Amino acid sequence: MKHSFLPLLAIMDVDLRLMTVNIAFAQEYAGTLRVSSGSPSGEGNNESSLTDAFIGRPIQEVLSGDCFEVMRPHFELAISGERTTQLITDTDSGSIVYREVSYDPQYQDGAVTGVIVVAVDVTEDRLRESELHESNEFARAFLESSPDCVKVLDDQGQLLSMNVKGMCLMEIEDFEPYYQRPWWSYWPEQSQPFVRRAIADAKEFGEGSFEAECATAKGNPKWWDVIVTPIRNDTGEVKHFVAVSRDITVKRLHKEELREREEQLRRVIDNMNSFVGIIRCDGRLMEANQAAVDAGGVQRDQVIGALFWETPWWSHDAQVAEQMKSAFEAACKGEPSRFDVSYCSFESVARMVDISFVPVKDESGEFSSVIVSGFDVTDRYDFEQSLRKATDAAEQANRAKSQFLASMSHEIRTPMTSILGYSELILDKQIDEETRSYVSTIQRNGDFLLGLINDILDLSKIEADRMELYEESFDLVNLVEDVREIMQVRAREKNLELRVQYCGDPPRWIKADAKRLRQILVNLVGNAVKFTHRGHVRVQVHYEQAPEELDGKELDGDVQQLRFDIVDTGIGISEERLGKLFQPFSQGDPTVVRNFGGTGLGLVISQRLAAMLGGKIQVRSKDGEGSCFSFRMRAIAVTETSDDDLGGADTIAAEAINRVDEPQPVMEGSVVNRVVGSKKLQCNVLVADDRRDIRFLLNRILSQAGATVDEVEDGQQAVHWVTHKMESGGMPDLVVLDMQMPNLDGFEATRTLRRIGYTGAIIALTADAMDGDRRRCLECGCDEYMSKPVDSATLLEKVTRLVVDPSPDKPAV
Repeated sequence: MKHSFLPLLAIMDVDLRLMTVNIAFAQEYAGTLRVSSGSPSGEGNNESSLTDAFIGRPIQEVLSGDCFEVMRPHFELAISGERTTQLITDTDSGSIVYREVSYDPQYQDGAVTGVIVVAVDVTEDRLRESELHESNEFARAFLESSPDCVKVLDDQGQLLSMNVKGMCLMEIEDFEPYYQRPWWSYWPEQSQPFVRRAIADAKEFGEGSFEAECATAKGNPKWWDVIVTPIRNDTGEVKHFVAVSRDITVKRLHKEELREREEQLRRVIDNMNSFVGIIRCDGRLMEANQAAVDAGGVQRDQVIGALFWETPWWSHDAQVAEQMKSAFEAACKGEPSRFDVSYCSFESVARMVDISFVPVKDESGEFSSVIVSGFDVTDRYDFEQSLRKATDAAEQANRAKSQFLASMSHEIRTPMTSILGYSELILDKQIDEETRSYVSTIQRNGDFLLGLINDILDLSKIEADRMELYEESFDLVNLVEDVREIMQVRAREKNLELRVQYCGDPPRWIKADAKRLRQILVNLVGNAVKFTHRGHVRVQVHYEQAPEELDGKELDGDVQQLRFDIVDTGIGISEERLGKLFQPFSQGDPTVVRNFGGTGLGLVISQRLAAMLGGKIQVRSKDGEGSCFSFRMRAIAVTETSDDDLGGADTIAAEAINRVDEPQPVMEGSVVNRVVGSKKLQCNVLVADDRRDIRFLLNRILSQAGATVDEVEDGQQAVHWVTHKMESGGMPDLVVLDMQMPNLDGFEATRTLRRIGYTGAIIALTADAMDGDRRRCLECGCDEYMSKPVDSATLLEKVTRLVVDPSPDKPAV
C-alpha cells in the first residue's frame, strides 16, 4: 500500500548513506532501486523488506542527479550543524508535486552524526495559493480596468487600497497618507453620516449607497455616486468592504440644463406609469397596468374581461359608472374626452383621478379599442378645495374689513359733520370776539381731526387694495392754482412767498386722477409751508421727456412726464431722518413732532398714491438748508378747452403764467351770502338721514339759503314721502340721501326712487370709506356725491347747480 499521505522520512550519516527510511519514502523511491513496492498479501513483511532495501545506500543512488544537486547544499549545511528548509518541485510522475523538505542535523554527544530529512507533500496548499493568487490578480485586473474609483476597506471601514483610475479621479499622487485611515474622514463633515450609514447598510443588508460631494486631493469639487458591498468569509463574517465611487459631476452639471426636457419626459413617463388600460369595442377591459390594479386594490383576473364601468374603481357610485360608460361610448365614436372623476382606492376611500379616453384605429381606419389613462390628482383636488376655502375666507375677511372701514368712517364722520357744521352756524351769528375765538378753535381742531381721519382711512384703503383711480380730463392750471389758493392762507400767516412756475410748456389739459394728484400736491406744498419759517416756497411744474424706465417700469415709445418740484427754504432734513421719512407715523425726529405736530402719514400716503399714478416721490435736502420734494408722473396730454383757459391754448407758455401769492380780497358775510348771494334758493328739498343732528344741520343750511326743507329718518320713509308727493303733485326738486341708514339704505332707496319715476336731482352723502362708494352712488342713480363732514359752501354750490342752473351733462364729482 502506498502511504502518499505520510511525509517522506530519511536518516543518513555524514557520508549521506541511508540509515533509516519510512515506508512512504521506500514506496516513493522503490522504482529507482527496481524493488517491488509489495502486494496486499503479507503486507507487514513486505514493508519491512522494502525499507531494508534502502539501508546503507548513498542518497545519490536514490535521487535523480538533478534532484540531488538541488538538495546537496542543504545536506552540507545540515552536516555543518545548520537547520534549513527547501521547497522542491517534482515532475517525474508526470504531474507537479510540491514538497517542503526540512534538513535537521542529528547529534550524538554534541557532534553531528547524520542528517534527518523530512519531505511533506504541500501540493494542495500550493495549488490553493496559486489559485488564490490568480484570483487576486484577476480581481486586481478587474478593479484596475474599472472606470470608477474602487476602494477596498477593512471590516472597520479603514482604507486599504485604491485602483489607479480612482487615484487619478481623486487626484491622489501618493496613497501612503491615506492607507489604513477611516474612509469617512476624507469626506466633508456634512457627508460623513451618509458614509457611515452606507457601511452599516452594506454589513446588515448586503449593500449601501449614497450621493454626496467630496473634493479631490487638490481641492476640486466633485459629486460621487457611491455603492458599498461587503466581502465575507466562509462563515459569513465581513472581512472587507468594496466601495465603488462613480464621478457624476458632469451629470449633475447637466442636470439643470436638462431640467425642461426631463420635465417633458417625466410627464410622459408619469402618464405611462399611472393608470393605463385598454378597452375593447365591446366595453370589456382587455389590459390594465399594475399601477391601476394596485390603486384599486383589485386582482387582475377580477377586472380583465369585465365591463369597464362595472369594475371596482367605478362601481361605488352609479353616477360615476354611467359617466365612464358615456365617455367610452363617445370615444368609440371618435370623440376623446378628459375630466376629473372620483374612483374607489384600495383603502375603500374615494380619490380623484384625471382620466382620459382616447380612441385607437386599426389599419383599416376602424376604431379597434380605447386607451384610458389617468393619474391621481387627489392632492391637487384637495389643495384646490382648501385654496378655494382660503380664498373665500380671505375675500370674506376683506369684505368685513371694508364694511368695518365704511361703518367706522360713517360713525366718525357723522359726528364730525355736526361739530364742524354747528361751529359754522355759530360763526355766522353775531357773537362777541371771545366766543368767536373759542368756536374758531373748535373748528380749527375739528379740521385737524378730520385730516387725521382722512389720512388713516386713506392708508387703510391703500393697504386693503381698495383705493381706485379715476382718470379724467382736467385743467392742470386750475388744479395747481386750487392748491396754491388753499395753501396761500397758511403762507400769508407766516409771511412766506408762495410762487408757482411752469417750465417746458406743459399741456393745459391732461388725463389723470385729478383728486389724487391734488391730494399729493396739497400734502407736499402743505409740508413745505409748515416747515418753513422764512423765505419762500416755490412750486415748479416741468414737462419733459420721460426716462426709459420710470419707477422700475419700462416705458414704451416717446413718453412725456410731469415733474413737480416743491422747493422751500425751511428747516431741511438730516440724512438720518431721510431714511425714516416714508415710514407710517414717523417724522424722523421727536423734536419735529413736538414743534410742528402731525402724524407722519401724509408722505406715506402721497408716496403710495404716486406709485399708483405710475410715479415716485424723491427728496433732496440738507439739515438747515431747505428741501426739494420732486414728484414725477406720466402725463397724457389731451386737447380740450374751458371757458377760462388762456385763449384756448393747449399748452402753458412759461412766460404767460408765473404766479406769485398776492393778498386776495376777503369775502365778508355768511356762507349763504358768499355762495348764493341775494338770489335765494327757490326749491323744495327732502333730507333723509337717521341722525337728527345731521338733519337739523342740513335743514338750517338749506333753509337759510331759501329752500323749503322736509325731513325723514331713513330710506323707506324717503320713498314713501316722495311717492305721496308724486301722487299729490308736489314732487321735491332735490333729495339729499345718507347712504348708510337703517331699514332701507341710500343705495336701494335711490334705485327705488328712480324705478317709481322720480326724475329730480339726488345728492348722496357718504362716509367716503372706499373709492368704490363714489362709483356705486353714481351707478345707482345719484346725480352728485358728497363725503361727510358736509361743507356748507360745497353743499349750496351743488344744490344751486342742480336745481337753479341745471346742466344737461352730469357734473364731475
